[in-house]
Amino acid sequence: MTSGNLFFKLLIQDFRKRIWCPICIFILDFLMLEVVFLLKAEDILRYQKTYQYPVSYYLSDIFFANNCISPMMIMTIVSAIVCGISGYVYLHNRAQLDFYHSLPVKRGLLYCAHYVAGVLYYIIPLLIHVIICLVIGIGNNAFSMHALGNALCYTGTSLLVFLVVYSTCILAVMLAGNLILTILGAGILLTYSRLLEILRDILFQDFFYTNISGRNPDFAAFSPLHMILRLFEHAAPVQTTEPFNYSVYFSYLVLIGIAVLILSICGYLLYLVRPTEAAGKAVVFKASEPIIKAGICIPLSLYSGVFFENLSPSMRSFGWFLFGVGLGFILSALFMEILFRMDIRCAFHHCRQLLFDGACIALIVIVFKTDAFGYNTYVPSDAEIENCSVSISGLMSVSSQGPFGYENADDYRLDHMHISDNPSLIQLARKAAASGLRYTDIEYYEGIEETQEYQNILEKESSYTNISFAYHLKNGKSVYRQYYINLKDEESYALLEAIYNDIDYKANSMPLFATGWNTSYNYVNCIGEYTTGNISLNEEKQTALLEAYQTEFMDLNLDEIMNTYPVASLEFVSNEVTVNQNTYYPSDSGYLVYPSFVRTIELLKEYGFDCREKLSPDSIDALTVTDYADALEDGSYPRVTYTDPKQIAAITDSMIQDILSYNAFGMQNNNYIIYLGENDMYPYYNSYMTFKPRNGQLPQFVTHDLEEIVKQQNN
Repeated sequence: MTSGNLFFKLLIQDFRKRIWCPICIFILDFLMLEVVFLLKAEDILRYQKTYQYPVSYYLSDIFFANNCISPMMIMTIVSAIVCGISGYVYLHNRAQLDFYHSLPVKRGLLYCAHYVAGVLYYIIPLLIHVIICLVIGIGNNAFSMHALGNALCYTGTSLLVFLVVYSTCILAVMLAGNLILTILGAGILLTYSRLLEILRDILFQDFFYTNISGRNPDFAAFSPLHMILRLFEHAAPVQTTEPFNYSVYFSYLVLIGIAVLILSICGYLLYLVRPTEAAGKAVVFKASEPIIKAGICIPLSLYSGVFFENLSPSMRSFGWFLFGVGLGFILSALFMEILFRMDIRCAFHHCRQLLFDGACIALIVIVFKTDAFGYNTYVPSDAEIENCSVSISGLMSVSSQGPFGYENADDYRLDHMHISDNPSLIQLARKAAASGLRYTDIEYYEGIEETQEYQNILEKESSYTNISFAYHLKNGKSVYRQYYINLKDEESYALLEAIYNDIDYKANSMPLFATGWNTSYNYVNCIGEYTTGNISLNEEKQTALLEAYQTEFMDLNLDEIMNTYPVASLEFVSNEVTVNQNTYYPSDSGYLVYPSFVRTIELLKEYGFDCREKLSPDSIDALTVTDYADALEDGSYPRVTYTDPKQIAAITDSMIQDILSYNAFGMQNNNYIIYLGENDMYPYYNSYMTFKPRNGQLPQFVTHDLEEIVKQQNN
């Protein structure tokens, strides 16, 4: 009998035992590919007018687009787990294992036969269904070389994803002695680096107040599911205006291919040396036991600490974090000892391992709590820095408008701003890092608002603001930090003013000044002091308004921002935004207009929107003022309605639209909300068509009436 014939006989034998596996995959592929494909095709052909592009554009990308994790990719992962574990599950049964090893077949050949069989169970049904989908595309006049290229790319990517998960599951079978531990082990091996990355981000957010969420360096992705996520997140992000990055995509595929090779070789070598008597045991190789215990127990204990911390009333209690860490350590360490020995009496058999893991956990907690490595005070040296980006929280918090919505203002500035010749920026960063200012974590209790300590904290921190920095280093890396400064500190304010007056800061603080920004837009959403509206402009008026705004914004100084309310907020709504959003709502992060923007205000009025137009008191039947500072005993808030024309006129003279009040950087926000009408027509969180009094300008009779309501409730 030749080895080739023997190999195919082993494949046939495996197919007879696991015929259910390819049948299930075939049925699922049919439901996920052809059925969904036909439904989408029918929808496009029936309602072609609702789609922007021809049918061929959509059908070529329905299943073969490589820029998102589709349900088919999830099914690929599940198929790999099932095929991988089921192919070698006989290793957990002593009788089956004795039978297989008694055959006149080399172990290596037996391993390869089962390995290839599992791959064929997935790839053959997939190829059949992909070909059928392409034929369906031809029948619907939707076939193109683009569709064929996507099909090949999708098939290759799916196969690599399958292989990396499949090989990992086989490795888990080799390391564990029973099915339950194999499944648990496979889950850990598939997700371990991603779980560590999540834990790192949580701990950084909890202990390092200068950490910027989402800006930590990428964690080493050595677990298959983490690699797959990186492939789709970084190489082909969902909803992006940037072209697809094929070089990054294929580099990730190469890394996954290398991982497949390494995992397959490791599984093969472990299969060759795996002892037959290991069937039924918890851990096959004794040497791996302490590594497995430490690798699971340490992160699990820290996760337990985070869990109990989040259960605490303040969600920031270090005491509860320590309790959770201790409880998690004891339970996980003892449980693993029992699990590995299958005997509850063996819970304390490895005390040295227990002490080692406990010492590691204690060291990690101490490092984070004491900031032993100086994370919060870190500022790179001048020799390390190429240039910097900075974003001042609340200062002109405009968003970047794009075809898929909006980008956060801080993210835009940190990614697009590069300042290299302003020493004030680094001086402010070093001063902020050294001062270590931060908001106080207050354990809330009923009546805390009345205490002097609480009032002092609020007064002290009312002038704090957050500043985010991106240090772009000469080695190509970027380091992100956020600090807090006190605006009442003269030195900090002077440095902040020097940064804001820098032309490079202003020119890169918003996309309106970016090279190549699309200045063609359908209309302008306008929010004035009292009214809202939109104006449509021709190309000449568009250019005039933009030039006026840009010129006057460049002359804007920090003192005006700190001491005046904006008079309007403008939002330039582009063609792309209206196409992708059927219903369009004003944004609370538009381009702010200040009183010094004389030419911009004049042009807006000339084009049909008077941003300073006041509401006529005669047109208002009633005004309702609500104080949200403190709830009454029944859970409601003190509220008073006015119908007298003189009182209404006095209140309207003091108020401004809530959106503009919210975006006033240096003006302290108050707790009063003014509604048009006799009832709260809009919920508190809705800032459209609600108003606020300017600070210190609310008529005294209003505050008196609200205080009387509180007194009556208390009595």
